Amino acid sequence: MTQTVYISEYLKDDVSNKVKYGEHVYQQLNNIDEIEIKKIEKHSKNVWCRDYMPIKGATGELVHFDYSPPYMMDTDKWKARRPKREDLRNDLKVPSIDSDIILDGGAIEIHGTSAIVSDRVFRDNKLPEEEVIEKIKKALKLERLIVVPQHPFDFTGHVDGMVRFIDSETVFISEMLADGKVKELEVETNSYRRQLIDNWYYAFKYSLINAGFKLEKLPCTAHLNKNDKSGHGIYLNFLKLDGLILMPSYKQDEDFVAQKQLETLYGAKVIMIDATELSEEGGMINCVTWTK
Repeated sequence: MTQTVYISEYLKDDVSNKVKYGEHVYQQLNNIDEIEIKKIEKHSKNVWCRDYMPIKGATGELVHFDYSPPYMMDTDKWKARRPKREDLRNDLKVPSIDSDIILDGGAIEIHGTSAIVSDRVFRDNKLPEEEVIEKIKKALKLERLIVVPQHPFDFTGHVDGMVRFIDSETVFISEMLADGKVKELEVETNSYRRQLIDNWYYAFKYSLINAGFKLEKLPCTAHLNKNDKSGHGIYLNFLKLDGLILMPSYKQDEDFVAQKQLETLYGAKVIMIDATELSEEGGMINCVTWTK
């Protein structure tokens, strides 16, 4: 039985540095027999549909949060790329409820009645922290919301490249984070920057451990990237379906290590999707896909 995956129709057309960076991923997704692709027409020239589409709560109800994070509101160009909730609702032809909380789909990871968000959600909403937490929990019918610190060099504050649930007791994080340091530091010469990452790592790791989670590690080579925008080498940003995982790959040896770990711990078939060009724009497979 095929499973439906939604993508922005604009994924095949958007251009950066004279490269259609999403076109190759678009073609690969359309060639997977196990899924049926449905194209989002009301995309407002925005390929990152995970963030503006509704979020599925613990009971299966879809919640449309306010997609107006500061990084989308800073320029007229990106303001214009915020799809309207009502247009998306009509496009989907399924009911959803609205929330006034600012929250991107990539900024929350949900499993059952538990979820993980970064503390970016507090700065975006400028409300008392407890009020933000309770509003999110109420909207998504959650029992528990774990807050982790935002990566110091990720302007989005998303978590889908930082941590993913395996089950209710175990989460994946990237191997370079779980080592407590950035490995292969020949590309990292700024000691202050390294200290910021180290400090963030310990706070991030122990926020998960203190919440009772066991940690598993996926390979990661993102620390070798030449700029902070690139997500090249991050494997956590995969799309998880029933019995199937679509994993970003980068034409490197770590692809096969990550594939094996995902197959083993999820007991699922893992299909690699070459995300080399797409990742240079900061997002990977989970970022450009959505499921009901």
